[in-house]
Amino acid sequence: MSSVPAPARRAALITAVALTGMAVVAIQPGIVVAPGVVVPGDPAATAANVAADLEGFRIVVLRHVAVVVLDVVVAWSLYELLRPVNRGLSLLAAWFRLGYSLAYWVAVAHLLRVPGLLDPTRTGLTGTDMELHVHAALEAFSVGWASSFVLFGIHLLLVGALAFKADYMPKILGLLVAVCGLGWLADAFGAFLLPETWHPVFVFTSLGELLLIPWGFWIAKRDGLRG
Repeated sequence: MSSVPAPARRAALITAVALTGMAVVAIQPGIVVAPGVVVPGDPAATAANVAADLEGFRIVVLRHVAVVVLDVVVAWSLYELLRPVNRGLSLLAAWFRLGYSLAYWVAVAHLLRVPGLLDPTRTGLTGTDMELHVHAALEAFSVGWASSFVLFGIHLLLVGALAFKADYMPKILGLLVAVCGLGWLADAFGAFLLPETWHPVFVFTSLGELLLIPWGFWIAKRDGLRG
């Protein structure tokens, strides 16, 4: 494996820092607003669950916002990291992650509406109407976020291919990132085609992207940040 160009080393470190922040935010309990909160077919129970811990709900939403911001940072840093391999493909990969980030943000916007929907003085909604709107907003978030995984999976496939081709990155790392992308694609289509029986596989395939964290810190420590 050859030495990493100085701009790519800095990008690798930024990627590692951003992914670390993302992991810290995402691994906290409750990042997925569904289990125990959204009750399928029962808007009244769903609205009651959110209202019972509205501050906790707001914290979850802020964590989603933080992840979206960090995703934009990673889109740029991975572009800089992989630009020496193929500028066009690296830019395409960045656009796919930015597209994912935009779709993710649109989904999160539905969550941002929920506290207001629970306040009848702001919306005029009460009773069943309020409950239906809250339930619909949470369902829209879940569907929108899950749909965005297609863009995320394609992004990781491109990143994996570029990392595999890079002479300054371990080929096994590129392969694992590509497998991670396949996992997200499988989950996106599996949840859509088999909503009742599909079991997420990203838990088993996400190692590839996570390995960019220790690799980025190691490269920055080994070679430094200056050329």
